[in-house]
Amino acid sequence: MELANHFFSENYEAVLNAAPSLQDDMRKANEHEAVYSVDALIGAVHRTLGNTELALKLLWQTFAQLNKSNRFSHYKMSCSF
Repeated sequence: MELANHFFSENYEAVLNAAPSLQDDMRKANEHEAVYSVDALIGAVHRTLGNTELALKLLWQTFAQLNKSNRFSHYKMSCSF
């Protein structure tokens, strides 16, 4: 939640700094879909900052992974915009 709060507060640096350690914790807990949900936020940050190539690459990869699951559908939908 804190990561999403940083994103919606336009604190993009905090998102990019906190995301890798959060994803590591999620991997250790075997929560791979949650890792991809964080990728969606990272992709959205890159899209907001104008790095469209990196954003598209990350968001399409994230969409493909989240599409395999019924979890985090709101993040999956955000990848398609």
